[in-house]
Amino acid sequence: MNHYLGVDLGSTTSKAVVVDDTGTIEASSIVRMGAVSRAGMQRAVDEALADAGLRPGDLSGTVSTGYGRRLVPLAQRSFTEITCHARGTSAMVPGARLVIDIGGQDSKVIAVDANGLVETFAMNDRCAAGTGKFLEVLARAVEIKLPEMGPLAMQATQAVASLGAFSTASRK
Repeated sequence: MNHYLGVDLGSTTSKAVVVDDTGTIEASSIVRMGAVSRAGMQRAVDEALADAGLRPGDLSGTVSTGYGRRLVPLAQRSFTEITCHARGTSAMVPGARLVIDIGGQDSKVIAVDANGLVETFAMNDRCAAGTGKFLEVLARAVEIKLPEMGPLAMQATQAVASLGAFSTASRK
């Protein structure tokens, strides 16, 4: 059986996951760090590989994403987090058409097509903490005015935790 490693080296955490040929997760690790860090990335990779009972030479392939994606020496390929969000969401929530990422470095709103590919995206230039900028970007992405966001959210008929998939309806 083949084993693959995925590494997300972000601005505040490093994540590593080991999957098999079927996409089954064999092990994963999250390491919190103060900034993009090769040492943090290596700890996440080492922990995930150890939990899976593997060594780097046992891997059939490694991909990386995140702000530090080019700092992952094992990676044969790297992808932007925007592409990874779109593909991952499509695989985990078939029919999803919108992804919102409020991260440690910036916020992203990504429109996804029926094949899990990025249709378009918008992102701000700072983290979400206290700026409110991500709400402005979100309002623009769903084509509403910012003051409409609160009243619209209050019209919800389901709790977020109970939603099985994102709505495919678009507001125009």
